[in-house]
Amino acid sequence: MIIVTLLHIIYNEKLEFTQDGGGDISVSVKGHAVPEDSGGIGGSNTAKGENIICAAVSFAALTLLRSIKIVGNIDPDYTFDDGMLQFSVKVSELDSKKKQVLKILIESFIIGILDLKQQYKDFITIQFN
Repeated sequence: MIIVTLLHIIYNEKLEFTQDGGGDISVSVKGHAVPEDSGGIGGSNTAKGENIICAAVSFAALTLLRSIKIVGNIDPDYTFDDGMLQFSVKVSELDSKKKQVLKILIESFIIGILDLKQQYKDFITIQFN
């Protein structure tokens, strides 16, 4: 199961950052779509990270992180390890233009992940906290 968690982010047809985190937001992606020996999507004995769902979610999350850095000129704190990507941004330290770019990039990511979840609902969980 892949779990996408968005902290201090509200999405209901419009993206908003909450103030609960003191101005910090966080995005994390953890897990793999199917165990190595399940024979699930991608074929039998698919190694974790080598199936279409893991590849799609990983690509979307890494593209979001790189876009925040390159397009937004924002330097998030991040951790990238086997089966996990987590990053946070201090929204309270951003000017209004950077906040707007960040919102657009995250909203685009959410739209893509929601589309994937609709197609692969048994493999992806999305949490807004």
